Amino acid sequence: MTDHLQPGQHEHIGHGEAGYEREDMRSKPVLIALAVLATIVLVVHLFLTGVFHVAGWFYENHQPPQNPMVTETNTDTRVVPPSEPMKFPEPRLEQNERMEMRDFRMAEEKTLNTYGWVDEQSGQAHMPIEKAMEMTAERGLPITPRAGVEPSSTANMGKQASASSDTKAPSKSPRKKKE
Repeated sequence: MTDHLQPGQHEHIGHGEAGYEREDMRSKPVLIALAVLATIVLVVHLFLTGVFHVAGWFYENHQPPQNPMVTETNTDTRVVPPSEPMKFPEPRLEQNERMEMRDFRMAEEKTLNTYGWVDEQSGQAHMPIEKAMEMTAERGLPITPRAGVEPSSTANMGKQASASSDTKAPSKSPRKKKE
């Protein structure tokens, strides 16, 4: 079929009455849909506002009576005065998490990067971590022998070598059975 086409030409396949839409969508149905949507949103908003007002009124009128041992005159138990948290024992909840965490991290950074005493009476001190890593690289890590094990020395190595090369014991080599 495509034998008679020149290069760059395409064969047009018709589908009868297929075509394209000749006019745009009317604006009236779009505006009606937007108005209905806005009305629904407004009704839901008013309904939820009413529900929350009724729930608040119900909560206010059905509060349990305050404990007679409470000496404060504040009847609203949802409001906590600033002095109230100090009555609780340690550890307390954080009042300002960001500032407290920042102070904690600054104290840790100071400990990691400065000289100071850990325990002055016992003579324990801390030093900057960079200096400690430098000293460890120069000197190496301290090695302590395990309990019940002799420390390694040339004499002990010689004893171990002579014990393992003892030739007095007969060697057991596998022999083939004759049939």
